[in-house]
Amino acid sequence: MITLAGMASAQRDGFYLKDGDRVVFYGDSITEQRLYTAYIQQYVYLRYP
Repeated sequence: MITLAGMASAQRDGFYLKDGDRVVFYGDSITEQRLYTAYIQQYVYLRYP
């Protein structure tokens, strides 16, 4: 129940990145595969259309 309340609160507040903000994924060869970045991108697109 706590998780659901936290999710509802996050949706009300909106997305925390604004126009002009940058996100950096810093890592090694695993990060270079861009699998993590694809997961994050899909999550953001689905959660904040």
